This record gives sequence, structure tokens and C-alpha cells, in this order.
Amino acid sequence: MIGFDYLGKLGQLGNQMFQYASLRGIAANNNLECCIPNHNEMIVDVLGNKLRIELDEPFDLSNCEYRDQIGGPYIQEEGFAFSGEIYNNCPDNVSLVGYFQTEKY
Repeated sequence: MIGFDYLGKLGQLGNQMFQYASLRGIAANNNLECCIPNHNEMIVDVLGNKLRIELDEPFDLSNCEYRDQIGGPYIQEEGFAFSGEIYNNCPDNVSLVGYFQTEKY
């Protein structure tokens, strides 16, 4: 099971769409299950944006598993480009961290 503990804390809806799609793609490519965190907390970023999970408002996520946070270890994307290493060799029981802003996942 891989997760995305920081979902809702790293950007608003557009970023969350990339993060969720990447989570699903990476999990499928590595024959792993995936989940998103079950939290309703809101944080305020350095720009004053109020961040929270927004995906379940415009999308039906009934097929998505919600869980408490996976916790570490964390797999951090190194940049804004596609990472074949993460896509092809993601270990089980980790949480992704980053923006994952590419359609390649």
C-alpha cells in the first residue's frame, strides 16, 4: 500500500489532481494498492492560501480507500520531471511527497 500523506497540503485542486493521478499510476505500475489520507485539517501556506483536500468535491472517489496516514518512509520527487525510478521501482508501505506534475505517471 502506498499513500500520499501530504495530499491537501501541497497545493490546491489542480496540484491534487496530478498527485492523485500519479499515486494511482505508480501503484498500478508496481502492482500495489494505494490510499489517500483521511483528514479534514486545513493549513495556511506562506502565501495565505487555505489548503485542504479538495478532490472529493468535484470527483466521485468512492472507489478510493481512505486511511490514516501511512507515515514514513517518504519518497520525495527530486524535481518536476518524470522519475522512471519512482514509477518503476516504488517500494511498498511508503508515502509519496511532491507535486508530480506530469501526465507520464
